[in-house]
Amino acid sequence: MMLPWSKKIIWAACCAMILSFLTWLAPASSPAVSAEAGETFLHPGMLYPQDELDRMKRMVSEQKEPWYSSWNLLQANPLAKPEYRNNFHEIVYRNDLVNGSKGNGDLQNSASAALLQAVEWAVTGDRVYADNAIRILNGWSNVLTSIQGRDAQLAASLYGYKLLNAAEIIRHTDAGWAEADIVRFTGMMYGIFYPIVSTYGQVNGGWANGNWDAADTLFVICLGVFADDESLYKEAVDYFKHGEGNGSLLHYVQTGYGQLQESGRDQAHSQLGIGLLSMTAEIGYNQRKASEYGADMVSYPDNSYLLLKGAEYAAQYGLGYDVPYTPLPGIGYTKPWWPNEVVSPLNRGQFRPMYHQIWSLYRDKLKLPVSELKYTKEVLDRYRLDVFYLDHPSYGGLLDAEHPAPAPIKMNVSIRSEGKLRKDASTGTFLSAPEADAPVTVSSLDENEASMYEAVYWNVENRFAFRSRATGLYLSVQPDGTVLANATEIGDRETFLYAETGNGNGTLRALSNGLYIAVDPVSYVVRADKTRVADDYARWILLYPERK
Repeated sequence: MMLPWSKKIIWAACCAMILSFLTWLAPASSPAVSAEAGETFLHPGMLYPQDELDRMKRMVSEQKEPWYSSWNLLQANPLAKPEYRNNFHEIVYRNDLVNGSKGNGDLQNSASAALLQAVEWAVTGDRVYADNAIRILNGWSNVLTSIQGRDAQLAASLYGYKLLNAAEIIRHTDAGWAEADIVRFTGMMYGIFYPIVSTYGQVNGGWANGNWDAADTLFVICLGVFADDESLYKEAVDYFKHGEGNGSLLHYVQTGYGQLQESGRDQAHSQLGIGLLSMTAEIGYNQRKASEYGADMVSYPDNSYLLLKGAEYAAQYGLGYDVPYTPLPGIGYTKPWWPNEVVSPLNRGQFRPMYHQIWSLYRDKLKLPVSELKYTKEVLDRYRLDVFYLDHPSYGGLLDAEHPAPAPIKMNVSIRSEGKLRKDASTGTFLSAPEADAPVTVSSLDENEASMYEAVYWNVENRFAFRSRATGLYLSVQPDGTVLANATEIGDRETFLYAETGNGNGTLRALSNGLYIAVDPVSYVVRADKTRVADDYARWILLYPERK
């Protein structure tokens, strides 16, 4: 018996061949297949409808916050530069036993670049951004024939949804994307990407963790909107509500208080999963003007707002509060994540860039009371750094904010080294300043008073100063580059520039000498003495736990 998704794959492959043939027949100036949108869907209508693009443009022009600072950070990202270039590959591998991840970085990075530059085009009207986004979209549709490897489904869904959001903006903002190219791109999405994600979380011989099919659902709803394909759109909504795998809402949010299927695994994956589901729900909500079907994903089921409860649970635990936890196995698993007695502390306090989007959806659009978003609000109040993650659109201060930012409250952080020094492979090692006259070292396995800092933050260039909770004094770079916690005031020697390097980690550069902060792998002493970042010893993650 042929499964429903098998029929869909056969149909998708046939569609791709037909589209490719028609594109070959048609001259570029007179394509055989029209790329005009139908009447079923609102366009642009995925994550960024036209009214939201217009708001970004207006607020950046008026230099209003938080849009303007977030815009500046976005533009500083190398992937957002018009001179960004990548290679195109016929076959892209992600975690393949023979070929490793050949080509994966190019597809992953260029998907983010295409989306960022499509937004830049919408904000500035400068065609250099549109042209580079079109170059990326056309480059892959002209060359790519296959995505392979154990993680091929993640590559297709996580990179695919960004490519589709970029394409949606470019297609519907008079950017000059030729219709024949649109047809070819659409054929690639149906013929290469969709067959991989169409099995949702059933992959590699079993059910994956829920972030997999949450990403698949997001991709499918995006493709449904882009191609005016109501059947795909409804398929995604149906999976969100009733899907068999761990990434459907009722399986990913396991309890009425919001525990997530991956809460016992780590906080990075659990936030990824709930963030992907939230984007899917927002697309359904944005489409309410054209189609009521699926708009209730935001409150499903029965106006319980289970999705929001899951996001609040992740925020509550990340902020340092205690949360209830019931060891529950996922679909296809015989036991919960180890250790199964408690929610996982891994990545606690490291917030994914999804909370602006959740606040915008539930507070600004749905008008839910602030009391329903208590912990989301606290994250946004304390966590003012606009970080970039490859799996997320990021830059929520620009892309998702609808109202001016509130004044920040006191922000306490810990600073974790990415270097493999005195640490367990997964827990991290923290910057420690127990005494004013002793060099700061990376020597603490746990967050404690000596590894906690009050962070003073400026949006401009992501500037930070760090006041040690143990000494009451600021981290300060000495003339020889050594870092001490001994300054009573903030000057250039006490100011550090934080630059994102992707997926939550970044570099700290001393304003006083322009050199990067790094850990000596022998003495564990921290010094500002590197002219470039060559390894993880100079990469850091800022965590935001406030233990309650």
